[in-house]
Amino acid sequence: MIYTSSVDEGVRLELSAVLHRAGLHPTETAGLTTVRPVVIGGRPAFIGHGQPNKLTSVYWKTTSGYLISVVGHMLPERAVLRVARHIRFIPSVTTLLPVAPRRVVARRAAIAAAKHRAGGNSQLALAKLTSWTEVAEVVSAHSGRQAPAAPELLGATPWRPVWAVLLSGRADHRSLVVIDAANGQAIAELNDGPRGWYSALTDRAGGGCPGGSSAQLPFGVLTRAEESYATGLDSAQWPAGISGSKRIVLSTVTDVNKADPGLDGGCIQQHCMISQLVWVTITTERGMGRHRLTCPPPSVSVPAGYHSHKVRQTFVVDVADNEEIGCGPLPRRIAELKDLAPAAH
Repeated sequence: MIYTSSVDEGVRLELSAVLHRAGLHPTETAGLTTVRPVVIGGRPAFIGHGQPNKLTSVYWKTTSGYLISVVGHMLPERAVLRVARHIRFIPSVTTLLPVAPRRVVARRAAIAAAKHRAGGNSQLALAKLTSWTEVAEVVSAHSGRQAPAAPELLGATPWRPVWAVLLSGRADHRSLVVIDAANGQAIAELNDGPRGWYSALTDRAGGGCPGGSSAQLPFGVLTRAEESYATGLDSAQWPAGISGSKRIVLSTVTDVNKADPGLDGGCIQQHCMISQLVWVTITTERGMGRHRLTCPPPSVSVPAGYHSHKVRQTFVVDVADNEEIGCGPLPRRIAELKDLAPAAH
């Protein structure tokens, strides 16, 4: 986890917390000179200086094993130390997502609660057992807008099982009522006319392991069918002269980092040791005949003076809002990532 705050041009402060198994040493950060011991919050720490940008770094370990660092660029030592001595760090905890939803209200009860919320004017109702996380992601993919925030009644657990009840009255009016599957309480209503996206939503109350996968996934992790819809996998097309493929693989942060250490500097928005499930979208393109591909494509910003070049093959790896573009064949370690939710046959 890294937090950066820019004070002025060239002046910035970086705070980071990384799970660190080894002991604390005065050489944790490369490039530091004149490292000396200090005390932060009663814990042994080190402070050092380096170049460029008159860097000052303070780092120490917590009792929970995290390495905390405060790095100031063009800031005086006393300012960096002051920030370090006022930091309060609460380590993250492991949250177990439910695979089985435990006891939930029946489908008929969820539909009745949704109709009551809508005033009883609906003639047709469909209900799917899902989670707010899945609903929000699929709605976001359908609308092209940011995913809607979780209802207050779900608190900080948007992955809990819910019933998503689609109500239809007149032909031009549809609404979605979200029912807490644990108690049958209506917690939200979406009135922006959901249509195509609802069919992409997986009904977790279906038989077997639904969702286009032979693996049962926790609530709050999109199924293969939902991720395919969200990434546009089924509608992927390529222009004349180019052949391509697009596939998704369910992996973990740890395995993705091992396969591709260069993706976002080796981490995916969090520490690389967290075995969190992530969907990886892998796109490959190849020029047919004499056709060649421009790499990187014009949509990618490059440093001044850098020029794109023509290649026969390219690849793109997308994970959790991070993207890597490669000018060549797909690396073997990425191609061989183990799929934890293989497609059902």
